[in-house]
Amino acid sequence: MQNSLISIIVPVYKVEPYINKCIDSIINQTYKNIEIILVDDGSPDKCGQICDEYAKKDNRIKVIHKKNSGIAITRNLGVEIATGDYIGFVDSDDYIDEDMFETLYKLCIEHNAEISIISYCELIGDNIIRVMNSGELDIMTKTEALKELLIDKKIQNYPWNKLFKKEIINNNNICSRVDCAINEDLLFTAEYLQYCNNSVYTSEKLYYYYFRPGMFQVCHSTTSHTSLYCIHPVHSYCSYLHYCTGLFFGSYSQVKRLLELRK
Repeated sequence: MQNSLISIIVPVYKVEPYINKCIDSIINQTYKNIEIILVDDGSPDKCGQICDEYAKKDNRIKVIHKKNSGIAITRNLGVEIATGDYIGFVDSDDYIDEDMFETLYKLCIEHNAEISIISYCELIGDNIIRVMNSGELDIMTKTEALKELLIDKKIQNYPWNKLFKKEIINNNNICSRVDCAINEDLLFTAEYLQYCNNSVYTSEKLYYYYFRPGMFQVCHSTTSHTSLYCIHPVHSYCSYLHYCTGLFFGSYSQVKRLLELRK
């Protein structure tokens, strides 16, 4: 069951100690019909050179070098040049289980889903500090998936533990918002989910997320929850709530009640 091409997009910036383990874990996927797009976002270390060396060894790898412009533009460029039927993302300081993309693909096919989601582990060094696990298998409607995203339990905003259909992204002009100071993933995932009749989640932990203290700075909104860190002033906290309300619910008070579940 490997007929569809999966494009795996890896933004690369200042991750020299981690990049080899990341790329090796992608190359060794049990799902072989993949293209690996390494987008060097003007990294000042040897990451660009390392990517080029991998491309010489594996013809599934494409390397793009560009001036530094941030994660949103970098991911968008990867999506733009991707030729796969499906899109996946991996952060270049993380790594994945060898059967992650085979699992994600099978979930989409077997459950006729437009998006599949797996669980993940958080690590400091080689130590697992937290395991995200919210149940065995869940197939969700559009509304149910959006509720889960707002609650931030089973579906988080991150793109890297999910498999997306390229056709849906292209046909609806979905992209990472370059006008967001932080957490552009939240709007990307919310916008994509509005086109998903079926979303499927498994608690299999196949993605390994390195938590590095000080790796990024966060500007908090009035809530302490991860997915609602402040967005660019143009897309404030309230604007985001109204955005989701208009698309999916029709009741501002209903969204507020959902957010209470996050506490």
